[in-house]
Amino acid sequence: MAKLLAVVLCVLSAIPAFADLTADQKQHDFQTMAALYSKRYAPYEWKKWAFGFDALDIAPWIDRVRKTSTDIEFYELCAEYVASLKDTHSSFSTPINFTANLGFSVDIYDGKVLIEAINRAILPAAQFPFQVGDEVLTVDGRTAEEWIAFLSRFRQWGNPGATRRYVADGITYRSASLYPSAVNLPDSAAVLIRRMSGAEETYTVPWTKTGYPAQSIGPVPSPRAAAPRSAEPGYLDILAFLRNWRMPDDDPLFQGEATHPDTGETVARRYLLGLGSRAPVFVLPATF
Repeated sequence: MAKLLAVVLCVLSAIPAFADLTADQKQHDFQTMAALYSKRYAPYEWKKWAFGFDALDIAPWIDRVRKTSTDIEFYELCAEYVASLKDTHSSFSTPINFTANLGFSVDIYDGKVLIEAINRAILPAAQFPFQVGDEVLTVDGRTAEEWIAFLSRFRQWGNPGATRRYVADGITYRSASLYPSAVNLPDSAAVLIRRMSGAEETYTVPWTKTGYPAQSIGPVPSPRAAAPRSAEPGYLDILAFLRNWRMPDDDPLFQGEATHPDTGETVARRYLLGLGSRAPVFVLPATF
């Protein structure tokens, strides 16, 4: 029994719980997305003229796609591609329902990233005495401006100021549907805050996480040509002939009444012509 258990464990350990998409699958998915823009994105020429971004020049993007090592990296690259259009009405999102929240929100005032609201149920004042109006200087060693530059890769609006304000919110609240690498956030963040008094204080603020932090979307099967169907043995023809193809008389689709369009009499209602019949209601061509 012990030997059998050891063999089972060895086999199970060789099977990965998750697997990333292959390079070919990522390339196919990216090309499919780019094809949608080639056919349906009306401002293509305008965006190429206004921002110098050619959404149909995907050769350098494909090279980067194939070099991504994880599905999360691939998703971020897709988000970066769509964000390059600088279009409020066009965005990329993932199916990952994970979110992470530091318990306070920020916005930009006079060029500074200031605390706008604090959830005291998560961050009691006794442990986190910073207040609305205090300035966020760094999070995990990265300045607020560096975070804005990083997050702007995945979300851009037509107006640079609107983009800055929008992505600044992502410094303290991150959804993996918008920022895929949010699934890799640690349990807490080191936040350096400049109080309105001028004093600088560092706090270890926990990330409140919800949802499932999916790291991989694969494994998924790749499209392939169907194998030719082998001829069925002759005895199955007899079984098919003997098979009862009719629906049961008490099936809900047979219930109710209807008015006959020609005679006006009340007849049993039939939702579908020929329902349960092996042969179609129309006459087959002689060569069928």
